[in-house]
Amino acid sequence: MKNLIVFLGVLISLFIGVNKQAKASHYMGGEITWECLTTGPNAGKFIFHMKVYRECNGITFGTNQTLNGPFGTIQMNIVPGWPVDISPDCNIGGGGNQITCAGATASNTGAVEEFVYISQPVLLNGTPPSTGWEFYWESCCRNPSVNVPNATSLGWRLRAKMYPIIINGVPQSTSTCNDDSPTFAEISRSVLTAGYPFTYNHNAYDKQLDSLSFEWGQPLNSGGAPIPFATGYSYTSPLPGPAQNPSNVAATVDPHTGEISFTSYTTGAFVTSTKVSAYRCGHLIAEIWRDMQVVLLTAGTNTPPIVTPPFAGGTSYSETVYAGDPVSFNLSATDFQFLPNGSPQTMEITASGLQFGAFVPGNPPTMSTLVGCLNPPCATLTPAPGPGSSLTGVFGVQTDFLWQTDCSHLATDMGCGVTSNVYTFVIKVADDFCPAPAMNVSTITITINSKPLIPTPEIQCVKVQPNGDVDLSWSEIVDDTLNSFKSYRIFSAPSAAGPYVEIDSIFDRNQLTYHHTGANASAAPVYYYMKVISGCDQSLDSVFAASINLNVNNPNNGTAQLSWNATHTPLLNTSTGMYYIYREYPTGTWMLIDSTTSLTYTDTISACGDTVNYQIQITDTAMIDTLGVHSSCTSESNISSNYFFDILAPNIPVIDSVSIDPLTGFTHIAWDTSSAGDIGGYIVYILTNGAWTPIDTIWDHNNTTSYVDQMNSACANGFNSYAVAAFDTCFTPSHPSNLSPMSLPHNTIGLDAVTDICDDMITLTWNTYNNMPGGVAAYDIFVSENNGPITLLNSSPSAATSYVHTGLNSGSTYTYIVHARNAAGTVSSTSCIKSQDANKPSQPKFVYIRKASVLPQNNGVYVKIFTDTSGKVSEYRLERYDMASATWSQVGTIPPNYTNPNISYTDVTAIVRQQWYQYRAIVVDSCGNEVDTSQVAKTMLLQVVAKDDLTNELSWNAYEGYSGTPTVFEIYRSIDGVWDPIPVATLPESITTYTDDVQGLTNSGGTFDYYVNAIEGAGNTYGLPGDSSRSNSVQALQKPKLYVPSAFNPASNDSRVKTFYPMGVFVNAQDYEFTIYNRWGELLYKTNEINKGWDGTFNGVDSPQGVYTYFVKFTTADGREYEKRGTVTLIR
Repeated sequence: MKNLIVFLGVLISLFIGVNKQAKASHYMGGEITWECLTTGPNAGKFIFHMKVYRECNGITFGTNQTLNGPFGTIQMNIVPGWPVDISPDCNIGGGGNQITCAGATASNTGAVEEFVYISQPVLLNGTPPSTGWEFYWESCCRNPSVNVPNATSLGWRLRAKMYPIIINGVPQSTSTCNDDSPTFAEISRSVLTAGYPFTYNHNAYDKQLDSLSFEWGQPLNSGGAPIPFATGYSYTSPLPGPAQNPSNVAATVDPHTGEISFTSYTTGAFVTSTKVSAYRCGHLIAEIWRDMQVVLLTAGTNTPPIVTPPFAGGTSYSETVYAGDPVSFNLSATDFQFLPNGSPQTMEITASGLQFGAFVPGNPPTMSTLVGCLNPPCATLTPAPGPGSSLTGVFGVQTDFLWQTDCSHLATDMGCGVTSNVYTFVIKVADDFCPAPAMNVSTITITINSKPLIPTPEIQCVKVQPNGDVDLSWSEIVDDTLNSFKSYRIFSAPSAAGPYVEIDSIFDRNQLTYHHTGANASAAPVYYYMKVISGCDQSLDSVFAASINLNVNNPNNGTAQLSWNATHTPLLNTSTGMYYIYREYPTGTWMLIDSTTSLTYTDTISACGDTVNYQIQITDTAMIDTLGVHSSCTSESNISSNYFFDILAPNIPVIDSVSIDPLTGFTHIAWDTSSAGDIGGYIVYILTNGAWTPIDTIWDHNNTTSYVDQMNSACANGFNSYAVAAFDTCFTPSHPSNLSPMSLPHNTIGLDAVTDICDDMITLTWNTYNNMPGGVAAYDIFVSENNGPITLLNSSPSAATSYVHTGLNSGSTYTYIVHARNAAGTVSSTSCIKSQDANKPSQPKFVYIRKASVLPQNNGVYVKIFTDTSGKVSEYRLERYDMASATWSQVGTIPPNYTNPNISYTDVTAIVRQQWYQYRAIVVDSCGNEVDTSQVAKTMLLQVVAKDDLTNELSWNAYEGYSGTPTVFEIYRSIDGVWDPIPVATLPESITTYTDDVQGLTNSGGTFDYYVNAIEGAGNTYGLPGDSSRSNSVQALQKPKLYVPSAFNPASNDSRVKTFYPMGVFVNAQDYEFTIYNRWGELLYKTNEINKGWDGTFNGVDSPQGVYTYFVKFTTADGREYEKRGTVTLIR
């Protein structure tokens, strides 16, 4: 309750002061930071610090300021002794003017005053959001600036942000503070000289050694809005660059060290802001800004002192070392320039950095290695600058840097385990030139890394001694190149879960074994792990290892049940992974009986009442000794025993193979020697009518493991199946000896062959071979042709039970054997022999299309084919080419005619008036196979165009497919349906067009039909007489043309005008009608005869002179009705 009252009181006081902001002017910059109180009565609270810089020509700041925060306002009071004048200090005795606040009469002369404020301890109860808590101070107005237009009318907002600290994914409350913000070790450098490359550093640091990132910040106006920058400037490029002067180099911020580097020949005042972000375990936890107006003054010819970088042969200011390594170097500077009065310049070295020790006066003065730094041992400078003891020199000045690092300089970030720290030292060398000294600011970065941890070698072997002691073995450390080894530490426990107790430490790294006395590992497993202590007393644990504890159980069923634990779970990669089982029987005779990857094993007992001992061993193959030699070691279990009596039958025999002897046809059965030591013999069985029947007993006088069955013919029965059982030499009441169950049955391979004369192949079929050790990998098929050499025909996969032999020679006899084998080729089985004859049917030797001719009336295509009657054919398939799909399709089949080689087919589906067709004939033999294909025969497509010039234009494609050459074309024509038996033209095969002049046939009805006949030339390959192929017939219809006189005179002596009738060409006499009417519509004359006219009379009486109407009509050649009306004048 008391804390709550205090907290409410603080809040009330904060809110009361919200609007009491002191007004000032000529603001140049500042920063807000905080510190965390960890001890004393205010532990857990925060103290806020604020530094503010003003240009001395403006209105001064007040002694109290109000900081705005997430819970209200925080009162800030000025620190006693402030404000102070931080204007540049120089040697006024050497000529030039000193810049001071007292002498400031104008803006941007370089006179700067620093104000420092501090708050009372403040409790911040809560967890910052992901966007952070913002603390800020704002007012008006700014100092005039080149890069900010109307800066004097703009305010400022100085701010800092606090973010949540995240541990194991959980944001932490600030009620118990645990982090300081970053802080600037260097005072703000506001007055600099232009005209040379310059680098300076605010030297931000973090007490908790959080990772810092640097960048330009955005200056803000009061209210939080970004201030506007002048053209050519921005908050990321606030200082003059090439846009202002080509010789300028734009300012950059090193994101890792915070160094700001630039070259400016442009003078003036420029607003800048530097942002520093702190990260812990990858999470942003704080952001601070240092706003600073930089005043660049003209330096004339004065340049900064020259400083040589201390590392990498004078080229670098950064170094990385391991904890425990010393860092030392000499830092020297030279400057051979003079003051305006001609006296030499004096250089002064100043230094800042959290890891520098406290100043120690003396001759020479130095720094403490024990106190004054963040983390002793401290870094020192000798001679050292300090209170009342400046480090100066004329023309040259130097100091020695020394730092003995150790493991205390490593800090581990909370929750993320990073053990590398970066320490920054800023050393400034400045001359005493007025009004603004030139300076060289060097940022020296030293990174302290922990020596890499030495991986702890695994305990590779654990050997149990007969008395229960344990010997441990491991390999030499091979990657300690930095000699950071300190000791081995060995831990032991009675169970994998612990508790583990350190049983010894070994300080000799070359000792690679340890004997654990009194481990008592014969009774139960003992668990171990090891550490290697190295570097900064750090270590990595080894994998847990255990002694092997073997337990032997007698279930009284003739077996020994063995079980044990693993040395490692899982086993090491260097382990063979194989447990070897050793048995002692009889006493004094140890024998390796088997191996397994399991943690259990069942052993068959052959002893007739005795104690049997067992031990388990497992080998690691990658031991490395102190000389780097590779070897192996073995883990051994305790020796465990039990009393046993053999009541079991021998192991079931494993048949190796069952195979046919191709010479005798007898079956050979072979099996592996039993691992049981007391085999008396074997019984061989055959499967007969579904029952297993013994066929023989083999007494093991000579360790016989094979048998030949000469009584049961496998080849006659298809195949036989066999099994084998073993019996031992121990007497039992139920049987002369213990008899094992039968083995897995094996069978012979029965082979059959069938000839397919149509497909020209022999199909082989066989039964699968069952239970071959390792499985059947392939069936190898061997063949002999006509008792010739035996060759491998094919290797078929294990699942195959058939094979097709093609490419046979007609009339040959083929003999086959199938050979089953395993993948290793160590086990095989041979089938019975099978012979088969191959006979092929005779094939036709040719097929030829004699003609593909269009039928009269265009009723289809007649195809005539010449065939070989000596071949065995089931049918001839006629195919037609489809131009749309570019494929051949069947149009019909023709049966063979062995008495007449000429066969034919009529394709009534061919639309011969629209396109030409290609045909081919395919021979299908008696087996249904396509064995031959004819040439392609192509029909002719004839086309005709009736021209207005009384000609008909004919064109056609050439016929293709004749064997004889050359081809000639005969053109036949009909007039009004009457065909002329004599061709109107005969053309060579190179001409496929013809123009028919029909001017002399104008008295016809204009209907002309044509077809082309292609005549085969001599030299037919098959000795056939020349064939002819006809095209489609086409019709050309000439348009009628009619001419009617406008007057006539029956009394004229000119016969052409004595009668009146229409005159024309290609006028069809069919349905012809010509009539004359008077003006009253009376019919005066009518005729159906062409070229017969009106003589100007009606019923024998002359008609009077005048105008009369005529009408003529007829049907044209293309079937259309033609009519014409008009008038004619009768002249008397």
